[in-house]
Amino acid sequence: MCKKLIFLICIVLVLVTASASYGFVSVIGSWENCNNNWIDWGNKLEIDDAANMPIKTTGTAGYTYEQSIGVTHGIASLHVTQSGWGQSLAINLNNAGHVAEFMAHDTFSIDYTVAAGTAGGWNEIYCITINADGYGWHDLLVPQKGYHYDFWAGSPERTTTVTWDYSEVFDTITDPPTYVEIIFALNSGDGQVDFYFDNARLSGIPEPATIALLGLGGLALLRKKRS
Repeated sequence: MCKKLIFLICIVLVLVTASASYGFVSVIGSWENCNNNWIDWGNKLEIDDAANMPIKTTGTAGYTYEQSIGVTHGIASLHVTQSGWGQSLAINLNNAGHVAEFMAHDTFSIDYTVAAGTAGGWNEIYCITINADGYGWHDLLVPQKGYHYDFWAGSPERTTTVTWDYSEVFDTITDPPTYVEIIFALNSGDGQVDFYFDNARLSGIPEPATIALLGLGGLALLRKKRS
């Protein structure tokens, strides 16, 4: 019986580890011609929806759904135009209905792309901030660790996945929080004002209900082995 119990535990541990690494991804920004509740932070205005059309032209930033550059999930990316520095893009996870997913995971990721270059210049994700109930305002991605692209004539289209572990939030955040915001500050120089984002997602910690299902799966395998 002891060997069988060890066998069951090993099965569950392997399945849970695999699930934490590869499963339970919650997409909170795919921009398939919809705003997914992301806003223009500088003006606190919702990004307007319109299929394949410019969707915002007022304020500091401009937004367009793009179907040929930076698409890593589905058929469209979000094209953000940010001249100079600005807190240009944000999501209030409470308004978007994603607070439970935020609390059930520990990693935020987003794909950031720049188009091929025809001239010099640069742009960067200057900072990404979490503002949360009980945790406060914390810049989790700062310039020294930021994501920066330089351009030149003939520079290629480039994509990087921006990822950070936000597990430190759980030490002080109110559970459940009344607000959780993720805020991007973008920066650009010499006219390189175009940023492309796609596949914003939460991942990391498997959900307890799923762990239970995995345990049942392992038990079924054990019973099959016994028979």
